Amino acid sequence: SSNLDPAFVHELGHNLGLNHGARFTGGARGREIAETTFADNDFEQTPGGYSEYGSAVTVMGRGRTPDAHYLLPAKLILDWTPPDSIVEVNLPGACTPCGPYLLQPTDSGVLGPSPTLGLRIATEISSRYFWVEQRELLP
Repeated sequence: SSNLDPAFVHELGHNLGLNHGARFTGGARGREIAETTFADNDFEQTPGGYSEYGSAVTVMGRGRTPDAHYLLPAKLILDWTPPDSIVEVNLPGACTPCGPYLLQPTDSGVLGPSPTLGLRIATEISSRYFWVEQRELLP
């Protein structure tokens, strides 16, 4: 259990440069397509659903401590996780190294030797990525 006030952790994230944790849906397809710590105004025009505070897995959205915390891209930008713990999967289908991937949970509090914490998957838009990470604390 945590006695940290979720509002304090959320506002601390803003002071560290993080934006709200948003949730997007794929319009007519009805699928959730992204959650991000780094939403911008372009996404508000996306067909389908957009919820600025919609992510339940980050305190920058609607998640609450101790289960929710900052997302892996935020931890990488803040230098809270080693860059070599991220596997880059680039287009078209190139990866280094290529899977299978065993991801260590980002919320375990302990890093094993040479951990792989997440995947950063390139999209056709050069500045946009899909991120994959594993959590233990979330139900």
